[in-house]
Amino acid sequence: MACVHGLLFADGYLYFTRSDEIRRWPYTTKQRVAPAAPSELVAKVSGAGISDVRWTHTLAQAKDGSIYVSRGRGDTAACSVDEMTYGAVFAAHVEGDAGLPVQTELVADGFRNPMYLRCSPGSCGDCYAAELTGDNWGGVGGLEKLALLEGKGASWGFPCCVRHNLPHPSSATQNCGTIGRELVSIPLHDTPFGLDFDRGGFPGEYRHGLFVALHGVSTSYGGTGVVFVKTDPVSLRPLERIVDGNVVPPMMFAKGVGNPRWRATDVVFAPDGRMFIADDTEGKIYWVAPRTLAAQL
Repeated sequence: MACVHGLLFADGYLYFTRSDEIRRWPYTTKQRVAPAAPSELVAKVSGAGISDVRWTHTLAQAKDGSIYVSRGRGDTAACSVDEMTYGAVFAAHVEGDAGLPVQTELVADGFRNPMYLRCSPGSCGDCYAAELTGDNWGGVGGLEKLALLEGKGASWGFPCCVRHNLPHPSSATQNCGTIGRELVSIPLHDTPFGLDFDRGGFPGEYRHGLFVALHGVSTSYGGTGVVFVKTDPVSLRPLERIVDGNVVPPMMFAKGVGNPRWRATDVVFAPDGRMFIADDTEGKIYWVAPRTLAAQL
């Protein structure tokens, strides 16, 4: 199959994305081959009419059972109402007895490329998108973001707004006071990809922390690694890191693994508490665990 990207196991199905759609097959434990029947079309991602739409999407399941899917777009500075709808996150309501395919519901738009999604394992069940902002926005205050996907219909302002209350210079009259405000800011071109939460196996301040894979700068391999974001112990929402009264980027947790060309693409916690990290440059998968975890296994 062409353009297969995102995967998700949920409620007895294996969900996957293609260039402009979500599909699924039934899945049971220990199943080794695909069913003989064709996969079901779950929903269209509605990107066929966007000239610079990206075919890469990821999937996550929200607390209400719906399937979240991301849609990214290319870089641009052409501010308009339509342009702010292209990069988005949608919900496919497969819960209940809905017939397939379903119409997706907008969760949030105004993104450039919110490719990686993850929902918190905590009781709040918050869902997040790792947003990649304008490539050429270094001189106008551009930052990558971890966006909390709360409510429905929120906007994050791209390409008209650089950040909350900060319009792009080419769109100086744009009202950016109502767009989303990121919980965590990441330096431009550090490129946040996959993210996941510790399930309680890591010690101290790392317990239930949020870890984010940074793909880094494609030309220099700078900025790549896995960063750690401390979370509120009750809500598991990320907390800003304050040093000497100033907000600073998340703390580097793992970097290089012996190779300067190492580039992290995804991070996920296994049921036994270990953190797994994917590296798409060397083609390897690593795992990390605290020494204290061995006593618990």
